[in-house]
Amino acid sequence: MIAWTDSAKKIWSEYNDQTKAALEGSGADPQEVLEDLKRHIDEEAATAKLGVLTEDDLWKMLAKFGLPATAGRDAFTHQPPKKSLPPAVANLGKFTAASLFIFSILLPVITILFEWFTGASAECLFDPIPTWFHVIIVALVPISNAWMWTAALRRDSKPRSWLGWLGGFAMGVCIYYSLLYILVLPFAFIGVLYFGLGLIPLTPYLALMASSVLRFKYCQILGTRTLRGYLPGVAVALVCLLSLQLPESLSYYGLSRARSEDKTTRDYGIRVLRFCGNRTVMLRACYGWLEYRDIFQPINWLASGGDDRVISADMAREIYYRVTGDAFNSVPPPKFCTRAGRWTAVDDEYAWDDGLGGDQVAGRVKDSLC
Repeated sequence: MIAWTDSAKKIWSEYNDQTKAALEGSGADPQEVLEDLKRHIDEEAATAKLGVLTEDDLWKMLAKFGLPATAGRDAFTHQPPKKSLPPAVANLGKFTAASLFIFSILLPVITILFEWFTGASAECLFDPIPTWFHVIIVALVPISNAWMWTAALRRDSKPRSWLGWLGGFAMGVCIYYSLLYILVLPFAFIGVLYFGLGLIPLTPYLALMASSVLRFKYCQILGTRTLRGYLPGVAVALVCLLSLQLPESLSYYGLSRARSEDKTTRDYGIRVLRFCGNRTVMLRACYGWLEYRDIFQPINWLASGGDDRVISADMAREIYYRVTGDAFNSVPPPKFCTRAGRWTAVDDEYAWDDGLGGDQVAGRVKDSLC
């Protein structure tokens, strides 16, 4: 069954009223005339393989089928309203379709695969997809955009309810990662020239703009202002990603409080780490990973109180012992390598030992870091 846009339904309703008024007293059955015309319109739409019958399509068919012979032509020969969609807007042009495919589908796929196989962002900035949940959530962006892009090309309104939720979810993911990379955005353009590293921070912004245009074009094709479930979909995506980020951010928050000079604040930080702390984050702090790293991650940066230097390695080791009751070097060190191994070549050649020459046992070095 062919779906009609709201504007097309309104035109048809007005046409029905005018037809009944014109045929009154003529001896013809207005209902029979309208049903016959409606059947012809549905057949014509099916022949043209239209997924959605727009206002523009309806006016063309009414002009093609003509008007009942018993009706005065003056009652029906008015022009379509000025707000009707021109054919160029109601369809995706070749250039628009190609551009939307590149920036809303192809680019996110390339970026996900690039980060997965190289771990560039995980090594140089922070890990944007640390778990499989993150991978699945991020993968929904090109998947939902591909579905909407295909539906827009086919002018198919059947998946509109699903695409409302999925399109909103994809938009929420793009918004979240756009906020994550906002601090490194000024350097992203330069980073594109360096092994494509800048591609990762730029992709959320490009995908956000392309997804917005794609949704706008699809709504135009359907003749609606928005898609049902779009805003709830955005909210669901943000809640999911923030929930996944919460344990790590609480660890940053606890570490920043546990290093305070005030005993009450310090004890409070220890309690936070005992109940909510992430041991991997604490271990990385023990190896000096948080002294200057992850300062480009806005959420963790805010959780730590906006301090670039989160915590020193010596203090982190003391805190780790107070939280767990174990020495930090009594357990295997955290993995500093990305999924594809090391990104920076310097770490392949050197193993740093910050406890060399000191009077304390330091962390494990060399091959124990991977």
